[in-house]
Amino acid sequence: MALLSITLLTSCKKDKKDSEIESPNWSVVNPQDYEYSMTFVTQIAFDNVVSTNVLSELGAFVGDECRGKANLAFESELEIYLCHLIIYSSVASGEQITLKAYNPETQKIYSNCGISLIFQNNSSEGGAGMVLNCGR
Repeated sequence: MALLSITLLTSCKKDKKDSEIESPNWSVVNPQDYEYSMTFVTQIAFDNVVSTNVLSELGAFVGDECRGKANLAFESELEIYLCHLIIYSSVASGEQITLKAYNPETQKIYSNCGISLIFQNNSSEGGAGMVLNCGR
């Protein structure tokens, strides 16, 4: 039985750690350095407006270490913009994953995205119907 735990909150709130920047400088991990991976798929909304900006970005972190990042991409069959995030780990399960979202229109990083992920190898979380709402 998988020990995957996801806690969804209503929104991604800006806090004192949020910052204004031109684009995030999240150093991407080298996938070859990690044995395990999982995926997370979501739409991203800022202030209740679903983003269609392909420069919108989602990053996955364990502590301060970036374990994956992805931009929105248009899914023509669904006619929506989705973020397909691959998250890497050196352990098969149990690491706490923190998500950060970048809004290129306001140049802000939202460091509390209202969701908590526990890493589980080969799992796929979220989906086309999920909207990660940041900034309200």
